[in-house]
Amino acid sequence: MPINPVGEVQYQHASPTGGIRFQANPPVCNRCWREITPRNFGCASVVGEAPLPSRFEFIECTVSFRQARLTSHIESVKSAP
Repeated sequence: MPINPVGEVQYQHASPTGGIRFQANPPVCNRCWREITPRNFGCASVVGEAPLPSRFEFIECTVSFRQARLTSHIESVKSAP
């Protein structure tokens, strides 16, 4: 699992001109650190600011993805008039 010595997800180096930092292999869920497989892949996106080299791949497994959507839905229902 690509977790570095300080307990963070490891990324490959990006180009100095603002490339995207992709996860090292095998990729893991950014929320729960489960290894990502074809069966538990939830979603992936690029987050961060361009053109700085701070953009990176953010991956969620199906468990974390569903949990985040459910939490968002519950919060929207609570705030509805």
